[in-house]
Amino acid sequence: MNDNVDGESPINTAQLAVKANVPKRTIRTRRLEKKTEQRNHEGGSSVLLRTKQQAANYIQCTPRYLERMVRAGRLRALKPTGKLVRFRQADLDKFLESGATIGGGE
Repeated sequence: MNDNVDGESPINTAQLAVKANVPKRTIRTRRLEKKTEQRNHEGGSSVLLRTKQQAANYIQCTPRYLERMVRAGRLRALKPTGKLVRFRQADLDKFLESGATIGGGE
């Protein structure tokens, strides 16, 4: 059920957004993140996966740079379907710790 913690009647996303003075999309995103966290802690996959864009933001580079590093064998990626690419958080951390640099090295 969609009961509030207070025991009040359920509030839909639009009502909650108005009450909190934030966009509806933000409320939906927060709920989705909470569900994902709960699933991870309840025995689902505990491996944190990132999309190409999320990984690029994390490393502070472009998605194209990540593609080149995967092709060069310097970074591991998961490819469950034809276009879908995911990166494990641990692999991104290893890549950063390896001392990889962007641009011409000396």
